[in-house]
Amino acid sequence: AMSVRPVSTARNVKFDKTQLYQKWYMDNGQDGNQHIYEGPFTQFRADYNWGIVTNQEPVIGNPIHWEMGTNNGWIGYTYGRDYGYMEFKEDGTMTVHFLDAEGNATDTNGTFTIDEEKKSVKTDIKMLAGDTWLPNLDGEHNILALDGDGLRILFPNDATYGYCVNYYSDAKRKADANVKVNLIAVDDLWGGSWGTEVDAISPDDLNGKHTLTYEGALNGGPKVFLLDFLAVKERYPNFCAVINSIKADGKEVEFDASKFFYGDLEGKGNFRIQMWNIWGLGSNDQKVLHSPFSALQDVATDPALTFTSKLEITYTILPEGATFTPQLVTINPSWAGTWGTGQDKLTLSIQDGMYTLPANNSFDITFESDGMADGSIMTFINADDLYGAFPGIHAELDALYLDDKAWLDFDKTKVLDGNENPKYRLELWNMYGATGTAGCAFGTPNDSGVIAELGFKKSMRVVFSFKSLYKKPSWED
Repeated sequence: AMSVRPVSTARNVKFDKTQLYQKWYMDNGQDGNQHIYEGPFTQFRADYNWGIVTNQEPVIGNPIHWEMGTNNGWIGYTYGRDYGYMEFKEDGTMTVHFLDAEGNATDTNGTFTIDEEKKSVKTDIKMLAGDTWLPNLDGEHNILALDGDGLRILFPNDATYGYCVNYYSDAKRKADANVKVNLIAVDDLWGGSWGTEVDAISPDDLNGKHTLTYEGALNGGPKVFLLDFLAVKERYPNFCAVINSIKADGKEVEFDASKFFYGDLEGKGNFRIQMWNIWGLGSNDQKVLHSPFSALQDVATDPALTFTSKLEITYTILPEGATFTPQLVTINPSWAGTWGTGQDKLTLSIQDGMYTLPANNSFDITFESDGMADGSIMTFINADDLYGAFPGIHAELDALYLDDKAWLDFDKTKVLDGNENPKYRLELWNMYGATGTAGCAFGTPNDSGVIAELGFKKSMRVVFSFKSLYKKPSWED
């Protein structure tokens, strides 16, 4: 026997009126983004309610649902314009803060009540709906959706059609706001910039590498030279960034990152990377004690950082608790072996707003195999993404054991820092890498690029440690 049984797709989402008690903005792309909805308005049937839209209950009769998108200005709005906000307070009072086309604000105060059974809100003032010709913006209206991020209120136009205004919350607005980056670059002639927005990063794209460009000049060196990541400390308490590269008119500028100052240096909730400031930390009597750009000391400026048309800065932001997993790679002439073994993680610390190596920065990795006796064409340590964030990273080989026997007399200067950007490599041998040209610390390769001395019958054990994150500039060698 067989039967057909209808199954309802309806949900039972709880209506929580307390979610309404905050500020709400039209989802109108005023900051260049749609935060929740496809546009600020949606057309529904005039009698649609919470049950139909949020709980997905069956529709009796002719369904009407049109996501109008962002290009339907005939309803009476300008996409991308900020119309202000409306705020509902727990005491039953409300304010509509309306912005006109020139940005002038008008506040209208009123009261509201919520019918929890009907899932509706009743106001004695007009709710925020742009410049639309929608009638009856005050009175009682169905709430179609409500949570901590989004709100949808239906305003009937006639007996058949209604237009829902789509709002997003102040909490969502703050969570989605781009992180703005300002450059202050002022030269000894007082030219340059006292605060130019040079980057704006969405939260989804925050972690990773970024390059900013500033068109301008810094003549004769800086009086002030810094980056401010605005209003990040409240949203991202452990926010940190590292500068990878500075180019002045296309030419790389050497710098000592350990002489920069990092963190919320002014107590304003920003993250600052101070590279030069005659009034800031590391200065005295309007002179910088140790230049990050040369060997100069106790100077008011440094001509090493000068540009006439363009400045480019590449920097990396890492997620909180940034970790990297160093792994041993060793491959025999038959291309067998391991392409990565090792579980311990390198977790960076943040001290004085700056990424630093942890106290425990040593690693000990053992690989066991009975197929590696013929030697190695590649033996190195890999750490994904570490070089990309820290191109000056440096590690050293502390010990090598083959079949439990220590190799005591290798030439440490031939165990090289290398990279397959963004991977970092500590190369013991790589016939295709830096050691393939500079030579191997453990033997001489045969015509096939094999170092027979790196062969083993049962195990290879590699002990190494990270010594520094930042490149040592040439004047400190």
